[in-house]
Amino acid sequence: MNKKKRKVKKPKAKGKKHQKMAPRNPGIVEKLVNRALKQQGNVHYAPKAPDGLQTLFKEMFVEPSANQGLLGDTKSLSITGDGTPVETGGRPYGKLLCNCRKQGNWKCDCLRKFSDPDADFGWDSSREKYYYGRNLFMISASESPYDLPIYPRLYRASKHDSVLWVSTFHELLHWYPNWKIGESILDSAFDAYPIYEMLERYDVSAIIDLNPRRSKQFTYNKMDINLDGVPVCPIGREMLDWGIDKKRYRRKWRCPAAVGGWQCPHPCSDSSYGRTFYTSTKNNPRLFPRVKRDSKEWRKRFALRTGVERCIKRQKVDYKLEGSNGRSSRHWNIRTYIIAMCQHVDAWVKETEKNQYKELHRKVKSILFI
Repeated sequence: MNKKKRKVKKPKAKGKKHQKMAPRNPGIVEKLVNRALKQQGNVHYAPKAPDGLQTLFKEMFVEPSANQGLLGDTKSLSITGDGTPVETGGRPYGKLLCNCRKQGNWKCDCLRKFSDPDADFGWDSSREKYYYGRNLFMISASESPYDLPIYPRLYRASKHDSVLWVSTFHELLHWYPNWKIGESILDSAFDAYPIYEMLERYDVSAIIDLNPRRSKQFTYNKMDINLDGVPVCPIGREMLDWGIDKKRYRRKWRCPAAVGGWQCPHPCSDSSYGRTFYTSTKNNPRLFPRVKRDSKEWRKRFALRTGVERCIKRQKVDYKLEGSNGRSSRHWNIRTYIIAMCQHVDAWVKETEKNQYKELHRKVKSILFI
């Protein structure tokens, strides 16, 4: 591709270790979510170059794995997603096609060749450096025993994961319209209120870790709420969880003094039952998710998020995704999808070996105990 020099500059400000760069536009996630929710029920999808690969991947690999039960229950599917940097072999400033530098002109505006015009600069928090390439956003099945990918998507490196989640989630709904997404497990990079609101509108349980940079004690209906979503009474004691109405996702809390049978120095209710307080997921899905934060069930569900990291590790380490100097979008899309297909084939082989072992064990057992 030939064009004039692009205004692609490596950022000067260095990011922090294990912290992804914040979106350039702080309000972009809310804008994207509002636009998407206006079209709820009629998911808009613009055709893309890798659609042929995705169709092949879906029909020949993902759906057969789902039929074998390797992805979990597709009527209430639990998914997780995360982005990872992919460094390509492209040049950010292109290849010169003129002889201006030989003539002493180092700042010419002549046409240049850009072999990877869709890439740009991004921050790699694990390697603590800026890189030129893409951001691979991977959605995998949380309850898959083999951490199988469902939808891999390549974006520009500068895109933040929270921005990518909004578009990727709606693309996922387009590609798998017969599936019901029941749960999304995400890390603190996705801790944005519009994302909670979007998932709640689609009847999806949000298991999202709180971002410590955005977290503080909240006030809800004149009651202080701590970071675990637990109401704190006026004397600073946490109220006790007294069950949840699963149809409305409304949780009831009771006075700790009334339940524990001790005398409160400043009682806020004359009733022997003590003061009660209700929190609703509908009113604030970030503060009061369907699964209570810091509960045993929460920790159990959130532990499944590491599945997407193992899925990405298979792509980048085992199959050496970045072991190529390819430059074009076509090259990287083909490479990503072929590796994802191999991940499913590996799972099928392991399942076959497991079934053969079980059958052999059954036959030996029947012979020994005739």
